[in-house]
Amino acid sequence: LNPIETVWAWLRRDLAKREQSDYAVGRVIAIHQFKQRAAELLQSYGEKKKGQKHSSLEKLVRGIPKMLRVCKERNYGRCGK
Repeated sequence: LNPIETVWAWLRRDLAKREQSDYAVGRVIAIHQFKQRAAELLQSYGEKKKGQKHSSLEKLVRGIPKMLRVCKERNYGRCGK
């Protein structure tokens, strides 16, 4: 039920995608570049993309009441999707 776990999952997914594309072209990045990439991704989650009403983080926060309602309806059993 912790929303930050969703953000960490997004970050792991997006970093893995970029790592795969780096690997495909034989590129190796330094630790500071990796940290910068992670910071940029986290920043991007808070920005609205073209044509969107809300950023990814806003959507996540706005969805918490529904998530809690579903969890309660399931008697606090399986609360995820």
